[in-house]
Amino acid sequence: MVIYRSLTMLLSSLGFIVILVALSTNYWQVARAPWDMVHSGLWKICPDSYVKVTRSILITTSLAIFICIFFLVFSIMPCSGNIKINYLLASISAFLAAIIVYTAESWNKNIDPKIKVCFSWSFYLGWTAVPILLLTGELTNKTRLPGRENDPGYLTSSHACSAAFTL
Repeated sequence: MVIYRSLTMLLSSLGFIVILVALSTNYWQVARAPWDMVHSGLWKICPDSYVKVTRSILITTSLAIFICIFFLVFSIMPCSGNIKINYLLASISAFLAAIIVYTAESWNKNIDPKIKVCFSWSFYLGWTAVPILLLTGELTNKTRLPGRENDPGYLTSSHACSAAFTL
């Protein structure tokens, strides 16, 4: 029980740091030409409105993950062990939706065949946060006391998967 709580705190903090680094850097895409190299991200170039929407979803999600970490800290204390995982699931789902939209919208944006456009390390760092946060949610389920499955705030893995697919 204690090992799951420690791992939950470690992974949630790691996921939050990974998301903050991914959001704050401008290496989401790199365009390499024989004469120059240009990198761009969420903050450097925002030509269309979908980038603004994706940016706002990612910022809101990172704030929601911070709030979830705050709740996880208090769930370790014995007086408030009944944490609801719905907030964590919602923030992970919102981050996943935002990063999928960004990937889909910028997949085939290469106009000039001489210029090679590819995703860079900030983009992959953002995708790395998704499995880390999903694992955090699963470990949060393991911190529950046995016999509390009928609790309204209890969420099993099957509930989490079905809730994620319905969003």
